[in-house]
Amino acid sequence: MGGRAKRTPIDAFVVLPGEGTPIQGPVGGQTVIKARTETTGGSFAMMENLVPPLQGPPLHRHDREDEMWYVVDGHFRFLADGKLLDAPTGSLVFVPRGVAHRFQNTGTAAAKILVMFTPAG
Repeated sequence: MGGRAKRTPIDAFVVLPGEGTPIQGPVGGQTVIKARTETTGGSFAMMENLVPPLQGPPLHRHDREDEMWYVVDGHFRFLADGKLLDAPTGSLVFVPRGVAHRFQNTGTAAAKILVMFTPAG
């Protein structure tokens, strides 16, 4: 048995621009699911979020998943474990599971972020 974790078999894939599953985002803007449990064998999930100006989720935590964001366009402020983190375009923000966090688009226009959870939930 060798101590290796058993992985669900998955195939390589690409999600082209404009593809994915659109849903209403949790903070008002559109969210497009780019990768989910079924396509990644449960290893991660990824979404593209359009966040309206001055919007963001309330303080919350994930007990099972690490969460990370890549700021595609715009400027965000994160609060994680009591620390304020400034995240302009091109920034990567990582918050480990169990850490209370929230974020806000601090700009005057909609901003775009990629959100990834690992493992997928």
